[in-house]
Amino acid sequence: DAERRRLQIVLKLSEQPGPVARRDIPRLSPELAIAYAGTERMLSRDINTLEAMGLIEQAGRGHWRPKREQILAFRPPRRES
Repeated sequence: DAERRRLQIVLKLSEQPGPVARRDIPRLSPELAIAYAGTERMLSRDINTLEAMGLIEQAGRGHWRPKREQILAFRPPRRES
């Protein structure tokens, strides 16, 4: 469950045009809204874990963005046509 939630955060942040306020992260998808309903602690733990993994970073006070350069490093190489 924790890995799935964290993956959802990274993917949904990657779809956003700019940094997202911490309070808005659960609103990025219905799945995240359900997962974080009534719990602030779990969201804090997930954000701290993703930051420690180098997948997201703070972009201003209380706002988060994905570290695209880190995420793209895991993308498979593109096949030349």
